Amino acid sequence: MKNLKFVFNNPVTRRFGDYLLFTDNHVYVAMPELTVTPDDNFQGTIIDFRRERNVLSWQTLRSPLDQVDIKQFRGVFIYDTEKDKLAAQIDYIDPIQGKIAGVAEEELSFKTLYDPATYTIGGEASVVDPGNAWGEKYVGKLWWDLSTAKYHNPYQGDIIYQTATWGKLFKGASIDVYEWVETELLPSQWLEQAFRLL
Repeated sequence: MKNLKFVFNNPVTRRFGDYLLFTDNHVYVAMPELTVTPDDNFQGTIIDFRRERNVLSWQTLRSPLDQVDIKQFRGVFIYDTEKDKLAAQIDYIDPIQGKIAGVAEEELSFKTLYDPATYTIGGEASVVDPGNAWGEKYVGKLWWDLSTAKYHNPYQGDIIYQTATWGKLFKGASIDVYEWVETELLPSQWLEQAFRLL
């Protein structure tokens, strides 16, 4: 049977989809007010949307894979079976699950989506409490602002896609790490000085 294409130009198409019937590979849609006859009677119609049997209406582009449970890892290493000893410890990363290189992890004091500090003066996004503001105790501490780090999901697609996207940031995303410092300079002066050192 040929597939026919109908174009309904009549503006009186109210109540389209009020009545639907799904059966097998057919969707019947009533259009009870499609046409108005000269004597003001409605002359409706029924539309039959159908597809071939055993044919999906979509194709899978990507489907998720089970993520590795990194909590089950005790470490990654190379073992020399001839000498029966540990040859080397190997670091691994899985940034989408929060596992970064160990040397970087050791330097960080905070990894949050928000600024964890308490200030004496600040804007709407800051916690301001002059009586409990952070002081000397936090000088030198590093904070990784996770709100700007958005990674591609490597747990989908084939091995080529996974390899190409492992640890890859989305366009516009960035790794922003901040350090608390003690200085007599104003924030604007400190910023200017810091950029001169880059």
